[in-house]
Amino acid sequence: MDPYQGFSSLIAIIETAVSSALSTNPTPARGELFSATWKLVGNNLEAHQLLPNGNLFCDTQLTKNELLLLLIIQIIRRQGFDSYPIIHLSNKKIFEELGRLNGSATICGVHTGFAFLPSIMAQFNRKISIISSDESIRDTLTRSGPSGNIEVIPSDLFSFIRLRDSMTKGNLCVCSVDYSDGKKFRYISPSLFEFSIQNGFSIYFFKSEVNSDGSVSVDLLKSQHDKDLYKSAAEFIYYITLNQNPKRELSIKRITD
Repeated sequence: MDPYQGFSSLIAIIETAVSSALSTNPTPARGELFSATWKLVGNNLEAHQLLPNGNLFCDTQLTKNELLLLLIIQIIRRQGFDSYPIIHLSNKKIFEELGRLNGSATICGVHTGFAFLPSIMAQFNRKISIISSDESIRDTLTRSGPSGNIEVIPSDLFSFIRLRDSMTKGNLCVCSVDYSDGKKFRYISPSLFEFSIQNGFSIYFFKSEVNSDGSVSVDLLKSQHDKDLYKSAAEFIYYITLNQNPKRELSIKRITD
């Protein structure tokens, strides 16, 4: 599903805000254009009316702020600028623990249109392995920040074999474990949890929240149930939906069920 479908009026408002920000500051430093655009759009009453509170948008169940951030960055990039939001690490010690981990680990998240973890782990010189057949995955990664050192593993019958080889070299696996029923990404596949447990890889959970000022808080948690795939998957759903309002609709289901 096209995340921008039905938002032509909002896109026009954002494009006007970008142009206004550039007329004030034609050569913005990284982050300045995004911040200025977010502020202009945030002060626009019509924009708020086009994104009513309480809704989850698109098949990936984006929040209002997530969709707004996605649109602003996409439009800024069309103007030829690299522009990223300010990122706050909510528990820096766990990120440092993961970055300095002796060996590999699996980091599970959900589809939101953002991929902050590769750029965060780049400061620790950690290589990221991602399973994807999405031709635009590189764009998705660089949309959220510098992409870092990434290996994209094709999604096919041999994905987990290639992934295991990659992780035995110390790569960190980052994967969105939710998948669509044809309408929404509402199911969590237990396959990656099972793969990690069978191969002795630690399991971490990752999520992000777009704040009212356009900055992003990112969070990381180590699973306490990395010996039981269903307990770990249930723990993941609880972690992702904790304090969400409205909560994402998520349940555990194998893709083959």
